Amino acid sequence: MATNVSQRRVWKLRESIKRCYDDFIIDLSNGGYIDEDMQMVADHIKQHRKCQQLLVQQNQITKTGASYLATALKRNTCLQKLNIGNNQIGDQGVEYLVEPLFFDNDTLIKLHLQSNSITEKGAEYLAEMLRYNPAILKLGLDYNQIGDKGVDKICSALNLNENTRLKALYLDSNKITDDGACYLAELLQSNQSLIGFTLAINDISDSGVQQLIQTLIDSNPRITGFNIFSNKRITDASLDSFLQLFNQSRRLNLYKLYDCGFSENGKDQLKAVAECKGFDLYV
Repeated sequence: MATNVSQRRVWKLRESIKRCYDDFIIDLSNGGYIDEDMQMVADHIKQHRKCQQLLVQQNQITKTGASYLATALKRNTCLQKLNIGNNQIGDQGVEYLVEPLFFDNDTLIKLHLQSNSITEKGAEYLAEMLRYNPAILKLGLDYNQIGDKGVDKICSALNLNENTRLKALYLDSNKITDDGACYLAELLQSNQSLIGFTLAINDISDSGVQQLIQTLIDSNPRITGFNIFSNKRITDASLDSFLQLFNQSRRLNLYKLYDCGFSENGKDQLKAVAECKGFDLYV
């Protein structure tokens, strides 16, 4: 019975790859695929060198499957996006994936690693890569556990890489406090590539968000929006900071601030300014 199930899964995988092939996208998301399947996927990418996007989120991939996919990133000339979110690759899987991204891969520009039980150690592996890799434009780390120390490592690495082109950094639900918000604020003082970030569902208070906002006002007009919803310790004490930012920024187009600690009166003040300035606000 187990052999029949394995054979059906392999057949399903081959058919899925065949269907996706002409579109330059291999979409295997939520397919029940396991580590051994990733070896077949990696071999296909290396052989045909045509796939531009590989979507393998929501499967049963561990560090072993990540190691197979890492072989496809070596001397990569086609794959631009890898989404391996909602799996179980952990810190070791991150180490496997970033190793070929240090010096011999400037093709991959979008890396999504959400919900993979990545900790501060995995963030350290990513930071080492980001210090040298100028190609990554989007990095998704939401719903992990990198914490403040992980944010510090990533921000420090980006500060050291003058050639970074990172535009979007997703850090929702990562056990980040005001310390992590301050590390990001320090990065934004000098970084000129980042245009959006997310810090939703963390433990940031008025102190942390006010420092972020002041940095955006003083040093970084490039940011077009950020999500910081579900940080319940952000209250009306930060209203003046948000209102100043909304009134001064010319590039804002999206803010998500719902499920914070604002009063109804505070929400009404924020909505009024957003409507006047013509950008989307969810509060």
